[in-house]
Amino acid sequence: MLQFKKALRIAKTSFIMVFIAHLLGCLFTMLIDVESGRNNWLQAYDPEVYESDNIQRYMVALYWAYVP
Repeated sequence: MLQFKKALRIAKTSFIMVFIAHLLGCLFTMLIDVESGRNNWLQAYDPEVYESDNIQRYMVALYWAYVP
């Protein structure tokens, strides 16, 4: 029973970490305003990804949500 509680705690913590990273990735992706034409964090980081589709933008934002 004790091992089950530890495994459940690890699973819960992992889920929370992934969920928070997902929310941060979504937030970072929403901060990219393509229509305005102004510089933003993604254009400064990688102009090639800036011109790509939303999935690649989200993956870069998710990366930056995990790295710092």
